[in-house]
Amino acid sequence: MDKFGIIALDIDGTIKGDSNEISTKTKKVLSQCKNLGAILVLATGRSYRSTQQIVSQLDNLDYVISFQGAQINKIGNDEILWNQFLPKTVVPEVLNLFSKFNTEKVAYVNDDIYVEQTSDWLDAYAKRNQVDMHVIESFEQISDEIIRLLAVGDDEIIGEMDSEYEFRASDSFYATRSLPHFFEVLSPSAGKEKALQWLCDKYGFTNKNVISFGNGFNDVPMISWSGKGVALKESVPEVLKVADDITETVEYDGVARYLESMIENGLIGNDSI
Repeated sequence: MDKFGIIALDIDGTIKGDSNEISTKTKKVLSQCKNLGAILVLATGRSYRSTQQIVSQLDNLDYVISFQGAQINKIGNDEILWNQFLPKTVVPEVLNLFSKFNTEKVAYVNDDIYVEQTSDWLDAYAKRNQVDMHVIESFEQISDEIIRLLAVGDDEIIGEMDSEYEFRASDSFYATRSLPHFFEVLSPSAGKEKALQWLCDKYGFTNKNVISFGNGFNDVPMISWSGKGVALKESVPEVLKVADDITETVEYDGVARYLESMIENGLIGNDSI
């Protein structure tokens, strides 16, 4: 069996639980993987800026895939290696579809967010994620590239959006959910697995050399695509269905425990170093 040279880690519910702290065990095992030559990658729906509290805890991290795979940053100099923006011609179409549902709407430009009206929830969201929020009269005022459009609402409404034919049948954009109350639309070239494929091409790997860990709706394509896709026990059913294996929850250091077993079996590392 080929070794796994790239380790891709979702953040929330995968290596981070209710606390913002990454466990000592997880950090120790990831350091062992790095010493064996593995490339460590965070793969998250968060904006790059909102990952920094996690990044600061992981000394040996190589890359951050953010915005559901629409962006790759190199750790150390914050260089953006990969950017996939929502086509400007598609933005009005998506906003028109959003208008059919009673949700709060957010546009992401770089790491800032733009809204047409604010709320207590949005104020708290911006503060929690350390992003600047701009209130504008209309999304039509945004002239810069938009990397993501987000609709936030009740789980039931977001579920209706998720099953809306016009969202699922379009080749013009990529629609996904990171949380039950989040519905996100990005470039059709976005996706955690597509960003990982870019890294594979850079290092001469294939998807067979990637082991990924996740728990949410937005992790399904990555888990399916990876040579070894591992779900945590309390993942959404969609992830559990496609995973190659299942590990313990984040509270029980599921990722670290699984990687320890892979290390013991000589399956982590890069034979070229």
